[in-house]
Amino acid sequence: MLNNVDQIKKEVLALYNSHVSGHVYAITNPAWKGWVKIGMAVDALDRCNSYNTSSPFRDYKLIYYVDVDDRHAVEKKAHVLAATITEHPWNKPDNGEWFKITDEQAVNIIKGVSNEHSMGITMASPSARSGY
Repeated sequence: MLNNVDQIKKEVLALYNSHVSGHVYAITNPAWKGWVKIGMAVDALDRCNSYNTSSPFRDYKLIYYVDVDDRHAVEKKAHVLAATITEHPWNKPDNGEWFKITDEQAVNIIKGVSNEHSMGITMASPSARSGY
């Protein structure tokens, strides 16, 4: 049984990684004021909803996302830029994809790096931001 589960996990991960286009997004949570997560997903709204299932306050907010042809490349470039301006020393093992930057800085970074990979920018609307 375990072998089948492991195989299914590998196949799902391979399928997810083979889907190159998708969203690069910025998410915040008031519990960590001043911190912004820059990440990638096939669907940013679904990703925010997923985070909110782990929060009793459902307080993760999707502040911005963009459709891109290569979410992996755009996210990587966004992380490099965000790391140069974050107020807190950043390295991925310690901080993951969270940066001590303003919401505006995160949005501008994503906009800037997504231009060459963009399929059309979409700003999260206030009603869609929490995912609920």
